[in-house]
Amino acid sequence: MIRRRSLSNRKTMDSRLERIKLLSRLNREKSTTPALLRTLSEVLGIPVEESSVLDPVRTDALSTEFRTGYSDAKERGSSLSYSRFFDRNQLASVISIAEGLAQQLKAEDVFLLTKFEGDPRGLVLNAADVFSRADSVIQFDGDSLSVLSKDHSQGVLIDHNPDDSEQTYEMTVWGDRWPLVVLARDRGFPQR
Repeated sequence: MIRRRSLSNRKTMDSRLERIKLLSRLNREKSTTPALLRTLSEVLGIPVEESSVLDPVRTDALSTEFRTGYSDAKERGSSLSYSRFFDRNQLASVISIAEGLAQQLKAEDVFLLTKFEGDPRGLVLNAADVFSRADSVIQFDGDSLSVLSKDHSQGVLIDHNPDDSEQTYEMTVWGDRWPLVVLARDRGFPQR
């Protein structure tokens, strides 16, 4: 009886701590959202509205799906994924591939998963707006551009590792459509 009560108390305490953490995060995000919108509007060159911002629970769920998609793409290396490293002199290649995505996906809305003021943030934005400013979005985030399609089946990670001269940029793309766009664009760039 005591052990059962102890487990029940622990679950209640864990649940309470989780609610407190979530409320604390909600309060932080509420206070930083105006700065997030202002800064991201400058980065993208378009007005970003508050209605674009996702709540933390949805952001966390999408981040988990994103990590799973990335992990599957890296581990399986299937024909439905693309993964390549670029050295620091190949930024123009990375940007060109991202611009190809912007051109092909211009009518699609996507989820941008980013960090701002220490918290993960999620937004719904137009793919062309995000990919056409890939370098600026990476700088805004601090080290990467992470995008998931609205149907959760496609994803892109452009990771910037400034301390690694050989593998400064990693681009991994998965799904049944987006890797094809990237492969078509990538053919013109020499492999290293």
